Amino acid sequence: MDDYIQFNFRVSQLANFYFFVQNLSEWHFSNCKQYNEVWRKQLSLGDRELSMLKKFSKLHQRYSFGPKYLGNYFLFHSPQQAWKSLHSDLPELDFIFIKEIFDLLEPKFRQIWRKEGPRLREWKLALQGDSVSPKSKTIERILGHFYQWHIGEPIQTDIILMLATNGFSGGGANFMNNPYALQLEISSLSVARLSHVLMLIWHELAHVLIIRHTDFIHRIQSFLDINPEKAKTIKRIQNRQKPAIYINELILSSLLPTGCLRAKVFGKESYLSHNFKDAPRLFQHVLRLSKEYLEKQQSVDLAYLGRLLK
Repeated sequence: MDDYIQFNFRVSQLANFYFFVQNLSEWHFSNCKQYNEVWRKQLSLGDRELSMLKKFSKLHQRYSFGPKYLGNYFLFHSPQQAWKSLHSDLPELDFIFIKEIFDLLEPKFRQIWRKEGPRLREWKLALQGDSVSPKSKTIERILGHFYQWHIGEPIQTDIILMLATNGFSGGGANFMNNPYALQLEISSLSVARLSHVLMLIWHELAHVLIIRHTDFIHRIQSFLDINPEKAKTIKRIQNRQKPAIYINELILSSLLPTGCLRAKVFGKESYLSHNFKDAPRLFQHVLRLSKEYLEKQQSVDLAYLGRLLK
């Protein structure tokens, strides 16, 4: 791996147990409902379990993303340290409830983990293989030039491998206590899809590097401030995200995991990202624009933003 960015792949039973519980609770819009449909069908959750999950959802909303994020305890610590810190930091009644719901759902989680744990360990070995590093360096070089990010010191990226279901995959980043860490939901994928997973890793990591090592989102916002009609166009397309954030995601998705960088690095055809299934024409337009910039070895600039929304 490159001197600047080094990957450390981890398989943590506790991190996956937390992911399982919080996703089932659907405390946040980003929770994957597809996973829950499968798990609820497989596990036949009872009334008490469902009732506790509803209560957990409300509790977790008080410990959302940020300094108090509940996931920080479970994702990055040993079981002993996680529960010790929770007991120390949280009000007694909150701690007791969290311990109670984990104890209640542990038998259900173990049913899932017996099957998915070995798959994640297989993925860890595949991602540590010799074939990954050269492709990863190529992706890093192309993205670094496109976004003009400047990394002055080595970065250790902890990548926590997570549960998924029925061929779905996903990921997340921007953990405040471990800013370069990623979670990667891939247990239901065959290791034959190594190229897709490498693209997914770099999609999530690029989000972090764009925020921490460029002013790109600020430049998008400045562009929208000068061109408010373009911000209105984005709001007509969707109103869930701020226009600058949506545009950032749109551009990055036009590159990877399903975009033109997939074609450039792995020779595999680009296809519509599921995140933009409601705006297929816009996605295809941005895909063509990004492909042009890659072919000309140009960095994203104001001219690109001007052409993005005509």
